[in-house]
Amino acid sequence: PSWPPVFTGADAPAVLNAAHGLADLLTKSAPSASKGPTSLETMSSLLDHVILDVPLSRQKHATLIGKRGLTLATLSAESKVRIMIPQKAARLDLIQLEGDLLN
Repeated sequence: PSWPPVFTGADAPAVLNAAHGLADLLTKSAPSASKGPTSLETMSSLLDHVILDVPLSRQKHATLIGKRGLTLATLSAESKVRIMIPQKAARLDLIQLEGDLLN
């Protein structure tokens, strides 16, 4: 079945806490449910990927992109995270990071 994504909006520690709660819920419904806190490795295997909205002034977007997009490509490759920057016309003061929970 196709499942809709779950969106959690809050500061980073609160979102991580929510991810723990989701992982705990998913492991408890599994046939071989384990007791105790859910590790980051287990959470990462249960959650497809994570998207984090990061507030960042539009004036800094060009610096993050770098000349010909080189800075952005390097950061993305090194961190194994997709970095999405809105188009100038969108006039948004944020960027999105998408990847596995452990990145």
